[in-house]
Amino acid sequence: MTSTALDVFACPLSGTQLIEASAGTGKTWNICGLVLRLLLERRLEVQDILVVTFTNAATAELRERIRSRVVMTLAALRGNAGAGADPFVQSLLRSARQNHGLLDDDMAKRLDLALQTFDEASIFTIHGFCQRALADAPFTAGMPMVQTLLEDDRELVLQVATDFWRRHIAGAPLAPALADHLVDKGDSPARFAALLKRRLAKPLSGLVWPAELDAVGAGEAIDSAALTQARARASKLWQQDRDVILDTVRDTLPRLNGNVYKPGALDIAALSWDALCADPSAMPSIKNLPKLDLLGRTRLQPKKNQAPVPPHPFFSAAQDWLDEHARLRQKLDLARL
Repeated sequence: MTSTALDVFACPLSGTQLIEASAGTGKTWNICGLVLRLLLERRLEVQDILVVTFTNAATAELRERIRSRVVMTLAALRGNAGAGADPFVQSLLRSARQNHGLLDDDMAKRLDLALQTFDEASIFTIHGFCQRALADAPFTAGMPMVQTLLEDDRELVLQVATDFWRRHIAGAPLAPALADHLVDKGDSPARFAALLKRRLAKPLSGLVWPAELDAVGAGEAIDSAALTQARARASKLWQQDRDVILDTVRDTLPRLNGNVYKPGALDIAALSWDALCADPSAMPSIKNLPKLDLLGRTRLQPKKNQAPVPPHPFFSAAQDWLDEHARLRQKLDLARL
């Protein structure tokens, strides 16, 4: 496809034409030229030409500008020297006379008719044109005879999101762990409405879902029993040997990664395990429990050629809980989606 500068008085009026223009390049000026050419060269009536733009303000301006051009061109055809000096009018009439052999009297009649019937001009916003089309053909469209245009659909979007929430979350047999996960994520009817509103604003944008989602069965049960059992084992060991566990790690701190086990990090990990063992929820949130993994078997790996950390059953139990929590968290994320 080749691109050329637009000559509004010479470009084709048939077929489909793509015109690209940035702000301030004269889009309205050129639209006026195309409309007047259709009136004169194609001998169309003003109500047979559809002009569509985006906003109500742009529609009002376009309507006024097109009508003004019709008035000015008609005045020039009737001998008004001031109107004939306008560059737009000069270019339009010169092209009509030289390239299409149109006579002034005939053009004046066409423009006079357009001016008298200008109230019927089809100049709309996109939603205004859709409303007009549906109102003109309700039976064909299968729509109600009377329709009301919603200027703001936020209340309707919230109603839809609330209804979805009631059916699929509040009124559904949701697993407690999944319900806790939704709360932890900050989900609510209002948030779902905001997501829906964003989607409606860009309906052609691509939706990217994690590949693992296809492997999750619809309505698959979320079983947190293994996580509960793992925490019970870790909690029992922690409550029995808390001081021994911490002393074991403190004694081996020089052999551990100093970038991970910084001063004070072990104390934070101990407080997090205290809070975790006291939390009764099936799937506790760990976003406010930092450094839990510092007491897991995986993290407690000595630096190269250093003696291993003395074994304690809590380290393995803690790692089992961390691994099970990560597995269940991934499963809950997919179930949420």
